[in-house]
Amino acid sequence: MSDQTPQILVTNDDGAGSRGINAFTEALVAEGLEVVVVAPAANQSGVSRAASYSRPVRVEPIAGVSDAETYACHGWPVDCVRAAVIGDLAPRAAVVVSGINHGGNFGDDTLGSGTYGAAVEAALLGLPALAVSQQSYPGHFSLLDALDQSTPVYHHTARVAALATRALLEGGAPERAVLNLNMPANFDAASVCVTRPGRRFWRRHAVAGIPHGEQRTYLTFGTREAPNPEWGGIEFAPGTDFAAVRDGYGSLTPFSYAWEHSGMPDDVVTWADGVAATINERLARLPASA
Repeated sequence: MSDQTPQILVTNDDGAGSRGINAFTEALVAEGLEVVVVAPAANQSGVSRAASYSRPVRVEPIAGVSDAETYACHGWPVDCVRAAVIGDLAPRAAVVVSGINHGGNFGDDTLGSGTYGAAVEAALLGLPALAVSQQSYPGHFSLLDALDQSTPVYHHTARVAALATRALLEGGAPERAVLNLNMPANFDAASVCVTRPGRRFWRRHAVAGIPHGEQRTYLTFGTREAPNPEWGGIEFAPGTDFAAVRDGYGSLTPFSYAWEHSGMPDDVVTWADGVAATINERLARLPASA
């Protein structure tokens, strides 16, 4: 590869050397793309956009797959992206892809994902960004799926993600935009559709404290079995990422962080105006010395 060849920066939250990131790297190299992998040295699932603000982050080269330049980062997924893009590990990065994550990142769960958090960081740094996740088994939508099982296959997700990466490399992306790709365990539909995030519903007071000596502990996200009516439910409405993957389609959900261009629902603006008016009204009543 020449010094002018664009690079694909690959990261994740499952850790360098995980099966998903290796399968994806192999697919990208097979496409003839230059790949630089910068991934956490240990599993960092569920860390969202955690970052190392006040300590140095150590990065070391390790053996990768398909002769791809590979680094283990002793930090968070966001740190991986920043070390590569703001640092000098991937000086010609043109697209950033985070994944393939073990287990889906659907709807509300997306915001807690380290895989997705790394893609957001890339978008905020001005690069086309894609997050990629693989449902473990048909019918499995628990955000805890990755804790006690392994995703059996990645080949169809790696192929689709490589095609998506090529599309971003050739066509670019809107400013501060992220695509969140969720692939089904069985890609029966052999097609990808654009979706919106679905919702996960949690019932208030469903979590009982577990006695632990004089204290109590809580399983704040319940157990892996889902949907569980004792805890809440999942929105499978048409057009959602949950419904698409349930029906065997790949789900491609766009997100925008271009604040100046993203429209805010009128009721939310009205609500914020009302809160601000209440605050200002009460401030006006305070004594001048208060």
